[in-house]
Amino acid sequence: MTVNDASLLLYEWFSRQDSFSLKSDYRKLILLSEEPEAHKAAVICALKQFEAMEIIKSATVEGNVELNGAGKEEIWVLVKKYSSMDQTISISPQTAIGIHAVATAYYDTLGLSSEECDVLSIQEGDIASVVSAFNTLAQKK
Repeated sequence: MTVNDASLLLYEWFSRQDSFSLKSDYRKLILLSEEPEAHKAAVICALKQFEAMEIIKSATVEGNVELNGAGKEEIWVLVKKYSSMDQTISISPQTAIGIHAVATAYYDTLGLSSEECDVLSIQEGDIASVVSAFNTLAQKK
């Protein structure tokens, strides 16, 4: 497992949960592992990367004896709700042309003549349409 693989798992995890604990949540995140130490290291690296990006913050708390035994436990918590996170990207003109072509074809196929993709200002909806078009194509395969 790479750090990128672990990042994807955690990104999906945080879409459903506001916090993550290695002690109590790791086995829910990684169901089976032939290399548990390496996979745990990848998860820890991904958590540190999320923390450096200020997506999560960590705190060490005293463990609850009844729930997970005594001792200290590090818990990572989302800084803000998952639904309010966004990303800013830069794309080349060639990529914008490609997104425009696929999004426009998708809108035309669905008969959405009111939808328009502006090649000079690609929006989230345009990218979502490209993803949707690909998912539709992939399901037919």
